Amino acid sequence: MTNLRLEHRRLVPNHHLRWAIDEWREQQPLAFDADRLALSDELLGEGKFGVVYAGTLEVGRGRPPIRVAVKVLPALTHEQERESIESELKVYIHAAKQCDGICVLHGTCKKALPGAPGTKRLCIVMKRYERSLAAAIARAGGKLSIAAVRRYGQSIFRTLRQLHEAGVVVQDVKPENILLDAYDDPVIADFGISEIMRTQTRVMPTQAKGTFNYMSPEAFEPAEGAGVGPPADVWSMGCVVLEMFSGAQPWGTMQIQQIMMAVGVRKRAPDVPDGAPAAVMLRRCFASDPAQRPTAGEMAEALAPAEQDPAKLEDLEKQVTTPSSNLNSDSNPKLQDLEKQVMRPTRSLSTIHHPPPL
Repeated sequence: MTNLRLEHRRLVPNHHLRWAIDEWREQQPLAFDADRLALSDELLGEGKFGVVYAGTLEVGRGRPPIRVAVKVLPALTHEQERESIESELKVYIHAAKQCDGICVLHGTCKKALPGAPGTKRLCIVMKRYERSLAAAIARAGGKLSIAAVRRYGQSIFRTLRQLHEAGVVVQDVKPENILLDAYDDPVIADFGISEIMRTQTRVMPTQAKGTFNYMSPEAFEPAEGAGVGPPADVWSMGCVVLEMFSGAQPWGTMQIQQIMMAVGVRKRAPDVPDGAPAAVMLRRCFASDPAQRPTAGEMAEALAPAEQDPAKLEDLEKQVTTPSSNLNSDSNPKLQDLEKQVMRPTRSLSTIHHPPPL
């Protein structure tokens, strides 16, 4: 293909081959043999942007099949389906290259769906996670502990910061689209209506996109305003934090038209109780002017649990190391507890300021 000799004694950068591979991947992004995928009739999720089936994927090398979640788009023409899949994959692959906290994507294939053996549909095959954040809220009896709200909120806002720095606006941040892995760490899992900002700081969709309960004022009439940008995701994630804290979905008692009037026209904001985590900053997430909202990075810092706050750790360390003839860590339970907090490995500190590469 390239007429370049490949030597076995040393590695040679073959840029022409690299370009050829990249070009092929753009035409056939992550495609694999459909025979490796087995679908079940178990539905993991269903909404206006697609249906998700349970399945298993053969990985070879003598290993057992792995569990996967298989997304199929709503009924579309062949051309519409192809364009929608390609649009979602473009954002997905772009995000995965530069961000952590993203759902693992295994690939795509054409497969007949359960109950419809005669028709093959394009499928997006993803890792299957333990449960969604929505399920975790329901399992906890409607609301999560303050510690859990802070931990999940900080992690998701940190991922949003990375996505925004990579030029991605998610546009559909909600508990159903946030999944929890085996270690109870959250990942963002749906980029069906996401956009990549190229040279501008906003995207200009021609119609409202998203889930009404989590949409910002500008998302209801994007074509008439300045478009939709990262502040719209900050509003949506602020709604998620409120839902984790209170157990109530924002505007949960309203009909769609009522939400559109309250948020899109009257610019109403959800009520933030004084006891909510980072309540002052959380209220700023719902400023009607997108420019007045905090960034995702600022919200990640505001929601940092006490043991991850560098200033508080520094203060604790001073208390432990202060000379005193009356203090003895062997006989003072309070001092022992302070020492444990200071000496505890602080892996999370490094991930706040220096997120590891994918």
